Amino acid sequence: IDLIEVNNEIDEVIKITGIAEPVDSMVIIDDVLNNELRDATLKIARKLSIMNPRIIIKEMPEVEKTDTGHDKVASILENEGKEAIFGTPDFNYQTIRISAYPGYNAYPDKLIYVIAHELCHKILHSLDRGRPHNEKDERETDFAAVLLGFGNSYISAKNVDNGLGYLSMDEALFLEGKSS
Repeated sequence: IDLIEVNNEIDEVIKITGIAEPVDSMVIIDDVLNNELRDATLKIARKLSIMNPRIIIKEMPEVEKTDTGHDKVASILENEGKEAIFGTPDFNYQTIRISAYPGYNAYPDKLIYVIAHELCHKILHSLDRGRPHNEKDERETDFAAVLLGFGNSYISAKNVDNGLGYLSMDEALFLEGKSS
């Protein structure tokens, strides 16, 4: 682990997102366990300061694989028309379409983290328009989700599935310590 490189990446993301209090995932876990994915996603969105979105969930029939071999259990579906910018009223009241695999509720922290990660894509993309998506975006999105309070869910889920996310466990623990 190159802590200097990680620290520089963290600083880049902090400039955009800041740092938030850790989220108590227990207030979201019941929704996940009861297959109330829309309610869970709405709570996660509010924790990320997306205050009043209209959430539409499209269920994925099975887990897909990304180009890098990661499990893809959720993704943000593109909105038609112009995307709103994070922090504006339009962003807070937009319709957010998420494709998610509901069978992932066997480990709620994992699903909570994946949804938080996908919503962070929406936040970061709204602030960095025009940049083509790449692998670094995935790492920055993991940094943002951890810094915005979902580090406990990430570390808990990473303990069960080491292949989760784009950060190593050492990086996640370092980042969680830095954000505390």
